[in-house]
Amino acid sequence: MKNTINRFAIIFGIIAGIVTIVYFINNTPKTSSNVVDIVGIWIQDDILYHREAKKTDEPTGNLSDAYGEIKIIFNANFTYKSYFDNTSSNGEWKIENDSLYMTGHNKKDRFKYKLNNDELIIYSYPWLMALRREKGS
Repeated sequence: MKNTINRFAIIFGIIAGIVTIVYFINNTPKTSSNVVDIVGIWIQDDILYHREAKKTDEPTGNLSDAYGEIKIIFNANFTYKSYFDNTSSNGEWKIENDSLYMTGHNKKDRFKYKLNNDELIIYSYPWLMALRREKGS
């Protein structure tokens, strides 16, 4: 009887452990491999903007028309610094569940984005930011 209870306890413990592991695997935030790929210096590219704007179904504005030169530096420590013409701001970033999150000035923004080699497209309706990685970054 004692051996049966011990076997039952061991089997129950194994099953509970497997269920716990499966639960945590399925409920952890999905972080993209793009986390490493986005690190670097990104500069607004108007040619890339026009190419991408043609692909969208919604009208989009070019942020460089409103702010002039745009530059964003994504650091490996999950901080960023953005430059919109003569103003700059700092914040933190993360990629989770296929979205780019950027926090700064006490607000958190979630953006749809597309990363393809040295091209980063950030969608923030009605704006579209098209950035190209600065060579060497």
